[in-house]
Order: sequence, then C-alpha cells, then structure tokens
Amino acid sequence: VGLLSAAHHWGSSHYARQDTQVMLSRVHPPLTPGRLRVVFYAKKQLATTPTEIVRNDVEPWRVSTRPATLLDLLRHQTAVGGLETVARVTSDLSAAIEKGELVAALDALDQAPAGQRLGFVFQCLGYDTLANHVFKWVARRRHAVRQPLELGVPTREQTTIDRRWNISFNSRRVTALGEFR
Repeated sequence: VGLLSAAHHWGSSHYARQDTQVMLSRVHPPLTPGRLRVVFYAKKQLATTPTEIVRNDVEPWRVSTRPATLLDLLRHQTAVGGLETVARVTSDLSAAIEKGELVAALDALDQAPAGQRLGFVFQCLGYDTLANHVFKWVARRRHAVRQPLELGVPTREQTTIDRRWNISFNSRRVTALGEFR
C-alpha cells in the first residue's frame, strides 16, 4: 500500500479516498472487487522500498514507511493532488521520521531529484534536522541537476532557484506551504 493510502495508515487522513492506492513493479489496470476500488501505480524499485507488515482482520499487507511514502508522493504529485497535498502529508508524518529510516528510503529509491524535492519541502516546512539529513545524502550525489519542485507545472512558472537544493519553484506557491507548518 502506498501514496495517500499509506499516508492514511500513518495518521494523515485529510483526504477521504474512495480508492486504495497500491504500488506494483509494473503497470496494472485498476480493480474493483465489490465496493472496493484499487488503483495501481508502477515503481521500478518496488522490491527495495522500505515497508512494514501490517496485520489486520483479513490478511497482513505491506505499507511503505513514512519517508518512502513521502518520496513516492513527490514522484506522483500530479496524481495525488499536487504540492499542497504533499506538503500537508509531510507536515503530518515528519515528526515521527527517524534518520535511519529516512536514509534507508533515500538509498532504496536512489533518485537524487526526489531527494532534492523532499529536502526542499522539509526545509520549507521547518523540519531542518530532516532537511539536513537529506542534504547530506544529496551532497554525495553532486551530479544532481536543477529540478522543478512541481511536476506537471510549466518551467516558466518556476522561476526562483534555491541554490542549496538546486530546485526551481514558484515563490508564491512555496510561500503558501507555510500554512502547513
């Protein structure tokens, strides 16, 4: 289980999902068994994604860890409601994230652009310790090129550059993230 469904499991329940979001290693069409709708998202590095086994009344299932969930939300931000959704969930989950699980999720995904975006969001939301851990991880991958913060948004709207993270963004939209602190 991933994305907003995993975020809901970890305590971020701002969004009433009408489906369950599941990560697979390949593309798969949605399923609707009975009244349940399952939507699948592909992730090549699924086998290495940090997860936890959750026991319930029916069958145990795997849910991505908090930091793995945040990284996936950033990568799939256009499918989950955009940057505001990611920021709200990040604000909800960040207090419980430990350095070890953060670094494990970054290592498993091994994508500097996702790390750059996550570190920038942590910094914007005031989670400086987490941002510093991500920065150390990204710094070891200094080949990281400038990335837009928001996926699916025209580059011309992302004109401000954060030199620490090498992220381009729309300063008005990032200022609005302050409300999620």
